[in-house]
Amino acid sequence: MGINMEHKPEHEKEISDLWLQQTEGELDEDFLIHLASVGFEDCGTGYCPSRENATDGMCRCIRETFPTLNHFLLYQEMRRVYENWITQALIASAIDKKEKKQ
Repeated sequence: MGINMEHKPEHEKEISDLWLQQTEGELDEDFLIHLASVGFEDCGTGYCPSRENATDGMCRCIRETFPTLNHFLLYQEMRRVYENWITQALIASAIDKKEKKQ
């Protein structure tokens, strides 16, 4: 990302604002697919000074994993689609098992 600032809570808003403006960056496609299938673990639901002070909750965990907001949004959409596919597969499997029992 190229931002050379120490990560302190008072810097989080500035750092996250710069990250939100970032439009260029690279993320390996295989890594993105992997994240979409296993999920991305951020700082969780506990207290996180980075998330508390960052713009729009774009905490250090997110910024260090995804080079731009667009990469993060793409991940979220891919994760949603993946979870939908898993749900459909589970339903189809349950229906198939029920039909085999009859």
